[in-house]
Amino acid sequence: MRSLFQSPDGTIDVGIWECTPGRFTADRSGSSEICHIIWGRLEVSRADGETCELRPVDLLVLPQGWKGEWRISETTRKLYMIQSAG
Repeated sequence: MRSLFQSPDGTIDVGIWECTPGRFTADRSGSSEICHIIWGRLEVSRADGETCELRPVDLLVLPQGWKGEWRISETTRKLYMIQSAG
């Protein structure tokens, strides 16, 4: 993960994130995130089971409170903006 910008109050972080194939859980209890997929393929599943497949140029919005799992099938790079509940 490489941060490109942080707001002076620390509530906004914009950067580039890259991940190799694998699985992990994510919890956006205290923040929201917007992701633009630059390359790769992945699938995200909400805790309630709803699944979304993502490819390059897709945009993903994870609202505050989102919980789920990421399944990376190809090395993936995204541009992200995380806004913490401040």
